[in-house]
Amino acid sequence: MPFSLRQKTVFCAALVLFCIISALGFFSWREHVITSQDERSYRLAADLLDQSRPGEALAIIRSFDRSRDDHEHEKWLSLEIQSLVRLKNIHRLLYLYEHYTDIFSRHEEASLLIARALIQLKNMEVYSHLRDQWRSHEQHKELWFVLDADRLILEGKTGEAIEMLNSSSFEGKADCARLTRLALLTAPEDLNGAWKLLEDAKNKDPYNQDVRSFRAQILEGIGKLHLARIEYVAAHIADPDNLILRDQLAEFYRRTGNHALAIQTWKDTLAPPSLAYIWIKTLFWSRVSRPIDYAWDTGERPSGRMQDLVDFLVDLPEDRFWDDKSFEKIPSSYEYAEARQEIYWLRIIQTLKDGSEFKALELIKKLSNTSNVYDQELCSALESILVYRRWGVLLSENTYKVKKHPPRHQFFDELKRLSSRDDSSSPTKKIPVDLDALMNSHEAFSAAFMAAGWLETSLFLHGTGPVPDDLPDWFAYGITQAYRYNRGNQAAMDFALQQKTSPSLEILIAELLIAQGRAEDAFKRLKPYIKLDSDIGYRAAWIASLSRLDMGDLRGSEDTVMLNPKLSSGTAGKEILAKIALARGDMQRADALYSSLEESSTEAKVYLSKRAYDKKQWKRARQLTTELIHKHPDNLQFAKNLEKILEKEKE
Repeated sequence: MPFSLRQKTVFCAALVLFCIISALGFFSWREHVITSQDERSYRLAADLLDQSRPGEALAIIRSFDRSRDDHEHEKWLSLEIQSLVRLKNIHRLLYLYEHYTDIFSRHEEASLLIARALIQLKNMEVYSHLRDQWRSHEQHKELWFVLDADRLILEGKTGEAIEMLNSSSFEGKADCARLTRLALLTAPEDLNGAWKLLEDAKNKDPYNQDVRSFRAQILEGIGKLHLARIEYVAAHIADPDNLILRDQLAEFYRRTGNHALAIQTWKDTLAPPSLAYIWIKTLFWSRVSRPIDYAWDTGERPSGRMQDLVDFLVDLPEDRFWDDKSFEKIPSSYEYAEARQEIYWLRIIQTLKDGSEFKALELIKKLSNTSNVYDQELCSALESILVYRRWGVLLSENTYKVKKHPPRHQFFDELKRLSSRDDSSSPTKKIPVDLDALMNSHEAFSAAFMAAGWLETSLFLHGTGPVPDDLPDWFAYGITQAYRYNRGNQAAMDFALQQKTSPSLEILIAELLIAQGRAEDAFKRLKPYIKLDSDIGYRAAWIASLSRLDMGDLRGSEDTVMLNPKLSSGTAGKEILAKIALARGDMQRADALYSSLEESSTEAKVYLSKRAYDKKQWKRARQLTTELIHKHPDNLQFAKNLEKILEKEKE
């Protein structure tokens, strides 16, 4: 029986209604399933966090789709913040704070990490906002207290900081951070009092990395660089994931002239989570001093504040240190130009390359008046060169800003010596001829950066072809070394063979020949110098004797050592003689030689420690290994050796 039109319409409507109801049920069921899955995932992530497995928890947290429900989003966000705190992922915490500011009013530990990073970044505006969020309901009052003191210190308000730090104290470990800051501030006036404050802090919290860090800063300030290095390394080892402590260690290496180690220390922190300012420092120093092998284009760059500056530095062409047009396109270019001294230096270098010396002088004067210049000695040398080239006079001692410690290179030493003369206002008749030729040549700026250890900059500013014969011998030697470290042995050899010969350059060419496996050619160059009772003779004999030892020529190595009185009577010569004795199986002579060097030679201590271990003299082995660890705190092998010795002692 056929359906009427009305019946068909009713049937279709019912079918549509059934489909709608079914769909609603399906979506409700689907939402229920998704919600159940999310709850299970949330509980699993929370459990992993409780088990101190924040990395695994974070992987689950990041897979959650937060676009569906504001309440769920906030719940998962709180869990992510807790994971990031455990991982000390400051970069991601800064990003989340920028986008979800309010939620951090319930996460004090995360806020403290962010606050410390903001002070390190000198971002006082955001720090003030974060500080106000926590004012009056802090649980860790002592930590906020010292952060407020750090802010005063950074702003140059030392007196206010000291007054504030003396105004309160806290119980037990909580007072440790206050004591360390107070010690650092009072050290210049009262070193004994500062050290007592640090001892008090250490007694309250023996494992606090900040105590080690502040001890390091005081030791560095009084010139105890070896002891300072031990403390900086110890602070880093106490908290290896702390980017700020790692940055402090790198900065110490930089200040003490070890650019390669500084850059390597920064490089180890480039992988996520990292910070933009660490990327900027690493990019800058690898560009001006020692290049590193890193995939800048493909590496995951830190996002957020200063990301555009990181991108600019990565994209700079290889043949240029600066590009005004590209830089001006950055929204915050003016702010960066004033705040980041890396920009000053890159502009100065490119300006010198372009021959705009008056503009370079203006930039250097402006940079000299800022605080914490990367290299004040270099800054002063460049200013002195520019003034001499323009007006024919050297800066007076009052104008020539140098550090209190002796200059690192003879070029700086000579400039300082000449600037201190009574007649420095008219030095053209007094300045050595070769130095005058250098100061007026196109190599003057290359020489200054080479003397400061900025090797890549030195090569960038160096001219083409042989160095003019009337320049000081040390310049061609220094550029050869720059090629050696930054371009390899063959590039250094190609350059050295074009230069006027000199004893120091001949020794360096011999080293390069040995590195290329051409020892006999090297010996021919070394032979005229081996017997000289001088630094040149010492180095020639040392290189030749070591090379002969490596070749298995024990007699030749020993004869070479004995030909040079300075080498044979010194530590290095006796170390070689001890190695020869070992190669001959003469343990008695090796023991005697190394025993005589115990106090002056790390190599001797290592040998004697192993001998004591082999003889089961555990106390002696422990004593020597402990001394090695104290002298080389970042050598992990020594620490492992001590563990083995302690295990044997227990047995």
